Amino acid sequence: MKTNILYLSKALLSLVFIIIFSLNVNAQSGEKLKRKPKPSSQEIENKPAITFPTAGSVIDGPFVIIGKAEPNTYINLRVSPIYNFPANPSGKPTLRISTKEHNPQEFSIKADEKGIWQSPPIQVLFDPKAIDTKIFAFVSQKSGSKYYESKNIEYKTSPKLFLKTVPMKIPAMENNTNESSGKPQKDEPLIKGGAISNFKIISPFDNKNVGNDGFYVSGEAPEGALVRVEVRFSGYKSKSEIKIGNVGPIFPIPTIDKNTTTVNNAIWGTYNVRYNSLMKMWITDEIKLIKKSNDYSYWANTYTITASLINEKGQAVNSKTIQVSRMKTKAI
Repeated sequence: MKTNILYLSKALLSLVFIIIFSLNVNAQSGEKLKRKPKPSSQEIENKPAITFPTAGSVIDGPFVIIGKAEPNTYINLRVSPIYNFPANPSGKPTLRISTKEHNPQEFSIKADEKGIWQSPPIQVLFDPKAIDTKIFAFVSQKSGSKYYESKNIEYKTSPKLFLKTVPMKIPAMENNTNESSGKPQKDEPLIKGGAISNFKIISPFDNKNVGNDGFYVSGEAPEGALVRVEVRFSGYKSKSEIKIGNVGPIFPIPTIDKNTTTVNNAIWGTYNVRYNSLMKMWITDEIKLIKKSNDYSYWANTYTITASLINEKGQAVNSKTIQVSRMKTKAI
C-alpha cells in the first residue's frame, strides 16, 4: 500500500512540474508574439513633403518651394507645367515656342539638420497659345530599397507666366562690308526715367538660412536694368583644405591650424547681372559656401547681400540689403 501511495505521489508531482513548465513556455511564446517587429533601418521616419507654397496658390513669377524631409538627406523635387493647346480648325499641329521653362524641371536638394529644404528660384513659362494651365509639384526620396513620393501639389497660374512674342528688328547689312547685320547689344545701365518701384530681392529670404553647398541671389527689376550684387561675409580663411560636412566649422586635426584667421565683413564677391526679360528676373551665378583664392580656403558663417540698380552714370542706386546665414553644416 505504501508503495502505491509513494508511486502515486511521484506521478502527481511530475504532472505538476510538467504543467508549470508548459505554462512558462506558453507565456514566453505569447510575449514573443506580442512584440512589435523592429522597423527596418532603411525606412524614413519623416516622409518628404512640400509645405510652401500651399496647394491652390497662384504662381505669378519666379518662386521657391520649401518643404520637409529626413534631416541631412537629399530629396528630388519635380515641377511640371501642365497645359493643353486649343484644337486647330485646319487640323495642323499647333506650333509651340520651345524653351526649357515649358518642360518638367527636377532639382536635387538637401534638407538641413532640422529637415527643412528650399529650392533655388524656379521659373515656369507657358506658350501664348496654351490653355488649361496649371503647375504640379511633388517630392520623392529613395532610401535603400524603399521609395517615398508625396502627393501632387497643384498651383494656379497667372497671365504673367505667358510668354510674349515680340517682333525682332534686324538692321540692314551695310554695303561693302563683311560685318554681320546684327550688332551686339551695348551693355547699358538702367534706362533714364525707368521705374524702380518694382526692384527687390526675392531669393534668398532675409534672416533665413541658405545653401547646402551653394545658393543664388535673384530678384525683380525694371526692364533692361543692370543690377550689381555685392556679397560680404563673416567667417574664416585658412591655408587648410576644407570640405562641406554636416555640423559646424571644424578644420583639420588636431584643431584650427595656425594659418586660420577670423574674417569679419569682407567682400565675398561682386556680381553684375542683367534683368532677363524671358525669365522676368535677374539672377547671379551660384555662390559657393566655400571658395578658394590666393592659396586660402574661405568659409562663411553669415552673408550680407546688397543689390543695387546701376543708373546711367554708373552709380549704384535704390539699394536693397538682406542678411542670411549658412545652414548649420561643418567644414571637414
